[in-house]
Amino acid sequence: MTLREFGRLGGEDWDQPFRAKLGKAAAKLYRKIYKKDPPKTRDPVDWRNKVGKYPCGILEQAYRQLRAEGIPLVRPVSEEVLMRRRLQEERKKSHDPERDAMVRARLRAAQAKTRSAT
Repeated sequence: MTLREFGRLGGEDWDQPFRAKLGKAAAKLYRKIYKKDPPKTRDPVDWRNKVGKYPCGILEQAYRQLRAEGIPLVRPVSEEVLMRRRLQEERKKSHDPERDAMVRARLRAAQAKTRSAT
């Protein structure tokens, strides 16, 4: 079973960082139990990429482990992302160059604030 199939069974929406952590945790458990790398297969939806196939139990264990560690399924939306969305909406409404400059200045301030917080 692939990560995508496992996610569909639960009906949850995961972001890319959670999927990556889940895949790494599942591969680690698989290697620990079977003493070899998990088999790879091509994903039917995105044929060019090979994805790992794991027994359902390993995916369940990895999922429970990540959730017990408190890793969120989806990252919270940052202030920077919200400002970009507002900027796009305001650009659609009007095409005033002065207003765009003000919004861009607010976006830069939000980016600087986000960078200094990390």
